[in-house]
Amino acid sequence: MRISISFMIDCAADTAWEALHCTDTVASVYAPLLQMRFDEPTPERLRTGDAVTVHLRALGIVPVGRQEISVQDSIQTRGAIQVRTMHDRGGAVSGPLLLARKWHHQMSIAPHANDPERATWTDTLQFSGPLAWLIWPVLRGSWGLRELRIKRLSRGWNLNV
Repeated sequence: MRISISFMIDCAADTAWEALHCTDTVASVYAPLLQMRFDEPTPERLRTGDAVTVHLRALGIVPVGRQEISVQDSIQTRGAIQVRTMHDRGGAVSGPLLLARKWHHQMSIAPHANDPERATWTDTLQFSGPLAWLIWPVLRGSWGLRELRIKRLSRGWNLNV
C-alpha cells in the first residue's frame, strides 16, 4: 500500500532538511493528536545509520505502541534540482502498526524552482501486510494532518534551525 503527498513549505530547502533531522521536529509533526516520546538518551539530531525507538500515545494519554525509526539519507539530482530524502525503514515494535510490514517512509526535500525561500516536501509511505488495509485509512488521514502541521511548523524553521 502507498500513501504520498507533496506540498510547498515556507522555508528554504536547506532549512527544511536541517529541521527534518531534528528530533523535536520529528516529535512535533503529529502533535497534538499523537505524542511521540523518544527512548533515552534522545539525540538532538538524526543521522544516517541512527535507529531510535519512540513511544506513541494518542492525545498523550492512550498508549498506541512503539515504533523504530531507522534513518538512511540519500541525494538524487534531477536536472538542475537536488532532491534530498530521509528514508525511515524502521517499523512497529508493538501496537496496531504491527499490521504494517515492510515499512518505508520517505521524506524528500527539494528547492522550489521559482522561489529559493520555499521548498517542496514530498511525504511517501509504502507498507504491506495481509491486514495493512485496516490501518490505511488511519494512516492516510494522519498524512493529511502531517501536511498541515509541517506547513505550519515550516514558517518558524527559518528562525529556529
